[in-house]
Amino acid sequence: MLNGEQRERYRADCVGVIELARRAPGCLDFAISGDLVDAGRINALT
Repeated sequence: MLNGEQRERYRADCVGVIELARRAPGCLDFAISGDLVDAGRINALT
C-alpha cells in the first residue's frame, strides 16, 4: 500500500514509462491514476 506522498512520487516516477508505452507499436493508450476509493491504490489502464 502507498501513502499519499508515496503515491504521488510513484506517479511522477512513471512519466517516462507512460511516454514509452504510448509510443510502442499497437499501443492505443496507457495511463495510471490514483484510485478514488482506496487512497493506497494505483490503477493502470493498458
